[in-house]
Amino acid sequence: MNHIKSVFKASDGTRIPYHSWEIRQGGYGRIAIVLGDSYTRIEENRRLVDFLLENYFKIYAPLIPEVNPEERASGGIDEFSLHFGSFRSFLEEKEKKLKMVPFVFSVSVLPFLSYYFRVLPPFKRMVFFSPVLDFREKPLNTSLLFKKRVGLSFEDDMLSEVEDERSAIRRILIENPTISKRLVRDMRREFDDFPGDYPLDVVSARIAVYYGEFDRLVNINRLELLKESLKNARMEMHGYPRMKHFLFYDKYWKRMLGDLKIFLTEQ
Repeated sequence: MNHIKSVFKASDGTRIPYHSWEIRQGGYGRIAIVLGDSYTRIEENRRLVDFLLENYFKIYAPLIPEVNPEERASGGIDEFSLHFGSFRSFLEEKEKKLKMVPFVFSVSVLPFLSYYFRVLPPFKRMVFFSPVLDFREKPLNTSLLFKKRVGLSFEDDMLSEVEDERSAIRRILIENPTISKRLVRDMRREFDDFPGDYPLDVVSARIAVYYGEFDRLVNINRLELLKESLKNARMEMHGYPRMKHFLFYDKYWKRMLGDLKIFLTEQ
């Protein structure tokens, strides 16, 4: 397995670090773009990395400044879209015609949806883990006054009830993670009436959502509204009993990956 950490220069000159993994040179047939969960580092999620490599993906994980929990950048949705779009263009040039599948976690899902609805890039499949779709609620239910970055709240009940899994995630949690205040403000305005007034009937991608049924950060009503609004897209939701926010550090993570493999391989 080859793991590289490098830096990409976006069209506005911003330097964006990213991780990439491949099982061997040329030993892949698809590209996974992973936007992490903001509470942990992607390189710590060996279960996801190993799964994607075993299923012939090459993995790219850009640390987009606006949602990178260890950054100080203060851009809004325009900056997020520029940075993610620049990285996508970079991959399209680098990897030519290979299909790309975004795998998006937690608070990164709403900004990603804004980018996707605006641009409609040719993603045929997308995967969302524990999506946070309301930036007025936890973990972002805070005032934005006098801030450049907004802290993500954390509570013990976000963790698995399985002690081994709780211990594993506790060891890798980022201390005091943040995201850009302007991004939070933009998402509150743009999605106040979720899912907004985008022409969603033109969306034809297949979407899979994976969440824990005990995850208090996941707004099921908003997921249902999104599903109902995607008239020509196929969106499937997979909820897992007693699982919470960190799906890869919870009791039924192997079952979840079994469901994900079906989604990625079925025609």
